[in-house]
Amino acid sequence: MNYQAYKTFYEKMTKGIKARPAAKKIIEILDKVLAWGYVAAYAVFLGLTFLQPNALSPFPWLLVLNKVGLPALCFACVTALRWLIKRPRPYETEGAGIESLVEKRSRGNSMPSRHVGSAFVISMVVLPECLIGGIFLLVVATGVGALRVLRGVHYPSDVLAGALLGIAFGAVGLLF
Repeated sequence: MNYQAYKTFYEKMTKGIKARPAAKKIIEILDKVLAWGYVAAYAVFLGLTFLQPNALSPFPWLLVLNKVGLPALCFACVTALRWLIKRPRPYETEGAGIESLVEKRSRGNSMPSRHVGSAFVISMVVLPECLIGGIFLLVVATGVGALRVLRGVHYPSDVLAGALLGIAFGAVGLLF
């Protein structure tokens, strides 16, 4: 990877934001709200799904596997890949010299993005049950990815890998 080119790209992208402390704070808050928003949306979705009459028949195990198992498996696989790949984050990469928008303490485990993988798999799980909601969540998941890059905690390729994994795991659920 050409770290100097990435540094130039990142600095151009964040120059205006870094000059405005309020903008930095908004980015940080938005990132947290979207991450926790996915947790809340998923919990509400599961509650509505499993509280429907006859939701668990005739194949209750299939519904649980699809709506709970696939996201859990995606999360576990993304976590395992991060551990295997051990890619440093942009702000800790030797030679990149990236100064992230928000101070971050975590080290390594940048590839793939677990936030983005989780957001996309949840979106895909919702999609067949609520088309408008699923599409909305896919758009928001894209925003989650953009924010992860903007904050300087992931490279674009980390985000893309997380998105593709989330979509792939979610697509398996569309088959059932």
